[in-house]
Amino acid sequence: MSNPSRREVLQTLLAAGAAGALFATGCAAAVGPSGNIAAGNVSSVPIGSLKAIGTSMVILGRDVAGIYAMTTICPHANCDMTTQGTIDPSGIICACHNSQFTANGSVTKGPAKSSLTHFAVSVSAAGDLTVHASSTVSAATRLAVV
Repeated sequence: MSNPSRREVLQTLLAAGAAGALFATGCAAAVGPSGNIAAGNVSSVPIGSLKAIGTSMVILGRDVAGIYAMTTICPHANCDMTTQGTIDPSGIICACHNSQFTANGSVTKGPAKSSLTHFAVSVSAAGDLTVHASSTVSAATRLAVV
């Protein structure tokens, strides 16, 4: 086994440093939500609301058309906007590189080029909401509630 060259050592250190920097900022570490996620009761989601569901990497929103869910993971560099950003009914901002999204997840300012991924939502007879993060839907899809 030969000793690594100075160039190989420097390349390894540079790659490790870049990976560490991405991990420290929350970028490239998040892979996104999966499975079924309990999202509370429909009665606790007023029209005009938008909030992260704990640490699930899912945002739950409600507008006049109904309830919807989408990822908190920015499509630009995979930063989790729950910890690296702002989630508010007026819009969503990724603090890693300042991508901005509407409350429905459409990009309003890059560097992100694609919208946030939306997920199916269901409600039980008791009004309990479940986000199905393994089932993607159109950004226009809403769970109609009364």
